[in-house]
Amino acid sequence: MWDALTLGSGARKDPNIVAITTAGFDLDTVCGQLYNYGKRVVAGDQVDERFGFFWWEAPADCRIDDRDAWATANPNLAEGLLDINDMEISMMQTAEVAFRRYRLNQWVRTDGESWLPKGAWELCRSDDELDPTLPVFVGIDMALKHDSIAVVVAQPQESGRVVCRAKIWHPDGGAMDVAAVEQHLRELGREYQVNEFAYDPAFFQRSAEALSDEGFVMVEFSQSTARMVPACGTLYEYVVNQKIAHNGDPMFADQVLSAAQRSTDMGWRLSKGKSKRKIDAAIALAMAVDRATRRADTVAQPGFFVV
Repeated sequence: MWDALTLGSGARKDPNIVAITTAGFDLDTVCGQLYNYGKRVVAGDQVDERFGFFWWEAPADCRIDDRDAWATANPNLAEGLLDINDMEISMMQTAEVAFRRYRLNQWVRTDGESWLPKGAWELCRSDDELDPTLPVFVGIDMALKHDSIAVVVAQPQESGRVVCRAKIWHPDGGAMDVAAVEQHLRELGREYQVNEFAYDPAFFQRSAEALSDEGFVMVEFSQSTARMVPACGTLYEYVVNQKIAHNGDPMFADQVLSAAQRSTDMGWRLSKGKSKRKIDAAIALAMAVDRATRRADTVAQPGFFVV
């Protein structure tokens, strides 16, 4: 529809197109792309005198009870055209993600409630590093074309925390560099004491066979509901109790925080929800942490194992 409107306007001389909206939850949509483009124009990173962008939103790091942030996102509050009491009632009775989207005009990561309490992931940021002398567990969430590929390393340490690091690949020209992923796994195997590589066999079976032939312990980790529900529950417990230690990698954080809860007959699991944002690192993290915290059944011999 957007293409029809914009391209059809070429039938007139000097056409003007005006679009108005509140924030959404998917920056990969037409609206999200226009929003990002407008932000670049305003910042001076993109020169386009034909594109006017006017957007009132609260600061990204604001609290939802910050009255100054309310005024920034709602200029009509100062004019008395909006009811401050209604804002206060909405803040108390509405889910935070909805309040931020519809009253603070902030883009959110999901159309529903986040799977984590506000600020829980940020509180897990730490200077803890991976220790080459301790065992690590690797989770691999593979894709072929449209999603990203994520490899997450999880290492339980004496502090009781699990130190995690992620590496993420995006498609290049519609194709994934599987060889680069395999090479990264080999480098992890040389640098750390990798107890096992847990992977979803859907798109990784050939690579897993090759790595197994090289002596690595490859563990099939099906992303079935029966397997992912307890893994996601364990990850939730470790994050909210600050037993995860990450280094604040923004891409890692974005994928973890973009995940939503999806209810099943067996409990909830991580899902994209209606958003198209990538969550592969969140899935790989759940796999790695699950294996890292269930070491009793780990097999330390090369080969394939199903869990």
